[in-house]
Amino acid sequence: PVLFHIADYLRGGFDKQYPDHLPPNPQVGTPADLAAVIRVCRENGHLFMPYTNPTWWCVNPKGPTFEKHGDAPLSRDLKGQVYPESYGASTVQGYAVCAWHPAVRAANDTIREQFTQQYPVDVLFQDQVGARAPRWDTNPASPNPGAYLEGIQRIARVDSAFVPLGTEGGHDRLVNWETMFC
Repeated sequence: PVLFHIADYLRGGFDKQYPDHLPPNPQVGTPADLAAVIRVCRENGHLFMPYTNPTWWCVNPKGPTFEKHGDAPLSRDLKGQVYPESYGASTVQGYAVCAWHPAVRAANDTIREQFTQQYPVDVLFQDQVGARAPRWDTNPASPNPGAYLEGIQRIARVDSAFVPLGTEGGHDRLVNWETMFC
């Protein structure tokens, strides 16, 4: 058996338009194609694990959810500034989110429902849930400025009740909820 792990399906392409992961990128395939890949994996005794990242929202372009809610769901430092993020690029690619914000919670609920109901997967990969470091979060939705990581860990705790999880990195606070540390 093989664990198929894909990222090319993402709506806007890799690291674009989060938190909106679906529908699949039309350049890669249709929703029916994604369902067929999952079905064929199961029929052949394989496991399927799509890539997701619930910890930041991307720009270039922004997804519909980010456009709708604006900067309100973003994590903020002690001066009230957002945390820009770039991975191998010199321009800002996105921003860390406040996992306590209702829009972030709703977006993550949507991702989980899509991959447990619409496209039932064997393992859900949540990039950076286990790789995030402590930081201040003064977003008004956070219960206190020190609760940033607790909010990220809540994502894993809630989602693990529905589907086994994998994440990048990992630490002791996630050991009861993440099946795989990658």
